[in-house]
Amino acid sequence: MKKLKMKSREEIARINYLIGVTSREVGHGNERRVVAAYTTDCPKGSCPPWIKSVRLANQQEDRAGTDIVFEVSSDSRHDKVLLQVKSSKAGQGKFQSKQRDGRVDRRIVTAIIHPKYDFCMIRKIITPIISAEWRRMLLKD
Repeated sequence: MKKLKMKSREEIARINYLIGVTSREVGHGNERRVVAAYTTDCPKGSCPPWIKSVRLANQQEDRAGTDIVFEVSSDSRHDKVLLQVKSSKAGQGKFQSKQRDGRVDRRIVTAIIHPKYDFCMIRKIITPIISAEWRRMLLKD
């Protein structure tokens, strides 16, 4: 059997850098696909009428832990539901740990979206999460 050659520190650093770049690109791609699922390919009746708009977070919101902002409203109230998109259960767990520690806003909800999911599956996963948070916000006041 062939012995594995040890990698230099520079090679290991380069590999870790490329893994980080790749995972960030997967994350950004998932975020864009979630927004597209609610804006460009939303067949009549598949998007709830109380979801008024969906957009990527601005720079300030992104720094605070939000990936996507859902603008929601009823007859008497207009508000925002904040979403963090993760591609794995481990990533979701790390984010929720930051919420418990108080490093990230607890009002941000999370969803796991894999790159292979189509728009219909994305809506099927995210709509109930946004709906539950919207109901919680309405009942809280």
